[in-house]
Amino acid sequence: AAGIPEAFLTAFLNLGSLQKGQHALIHAGASGVGLAAIQTARLLGASVAATTRSSSKLGAIQKAGADLAVDTSAGDFAEIIEGAWGRDSVDVILDPVGASTFAGDLRLLATGGRVIFLATMSGAHTDFDIDLLMKKRAQAIGSTLRSRPRAEKADLVARFQKEILASFESGALSVHVDSVFSPDRAAAAFERLKRNQNTGKVLMDWRSQRSG
Repeated sequence: AAGIPEAFLTAFLNLGSLQKGQHALIHAGASGVGLAAIQTARLLGASVAATTRSSSKLGAIQKAGADLAVDTSAGDFAEIIEGAWGRDSVDVILDPVGASTFAGDLRLLATGGRVIFLATMSGAHTDFDIDLLMKKRAQAIGSTLRSRPRAEKADLVARFQKEILASFESGALSVHVDSVFSPDRAAAAFERLKRNQNTGKVLMDWRSQRSG
């Protein structure tokens, strides 16, 4: 249960409008949000491509349901996806990477497509082709969850409970837990995240502290 928010709420918030038969691209696909987003997109009937910069994480991406798992250290992710799906083929891109991926994102977007930025792990500033953005009538959207008003969060949780939550009981969705740390090892948990060693969610177990 601890692994469901914020990962699956973030995925649902930003991918909820996906239509059956559309194409989605999820960057950092082996992260907690990434694995949640792959599953959510598949649940909504979309085809999914997902990227990782570590070849050892490709299996987790595929297991989560990605139709196309891309190792970005092995080549241009946009070229690889174009080779599989064709040009201008992606309807929605979920991107926590930022500067280094935006040009490739824009290249892949279908007419009317959108790229949604969740973070800027590779930097927040980059040059991009405004003409191409205009020609594709595309959208570049910034999205956060934590800073939204409480009422908006409550509405999101209510919709999630109504539309998505039962999929965990049926097995259509699942949380991939990478590791569990006690509070006294919080620094080690953050170091694991910082070094990109995790595949899925890193959780804190507060039960030992309560019992103590």
